Amino acid sequence: MMRGFLPLYGGQDEVPQSFFRALQIDSSMYEHDVMIDRGEIRKRSKKPSHKSRDDFGHTPLSVEEDIPWGCARLVIGTGIHGGLQVRKVVRHEAEPRKVELLILPTGEAMEILNKASADTNAILTRYVLKSIPGHKAIRGK
Repeated sequence: MMRGFLPLYGGQDEVPQSFFRALQIDSSMYEHDVMIDRGEIRKRSKKPSHKSRDDFGHTPLSVEEDIPWGCARLVIGTGIHGGLQVRKVVRHEAEPRKVELLILPTGEAMEILNKASADTNAILTRYVLKSIPGHKAIRGK
């Protein structure tokens, strides 16, 4: 069962320079992006997508990654603010595989996963900062 993501800092008003979040899945905390494939949780390896990093400002999700396609539904959590870019070719790859693709912010993705059947896999990104003018995390204050 997905429990959601929790802040890794003290109080709500405190935002340190390294403002990241962790994913809590059942009683385990994951301080990295994860893939869930038939109930098995593993770290998302972004390395195959690194060649696109300069185009997006971060590492997008691309078909070069080991995407867990063996399911009826693939839920992609795009970070707290929905900032993870999913390459169009990933969307197109889902069609011939007959995989329903849900792409939404990680919090909403985890709510879907709490109610999902066993034939649902997931890719969950813990945090991708969108450009938010004046946000404390951007200024590093």
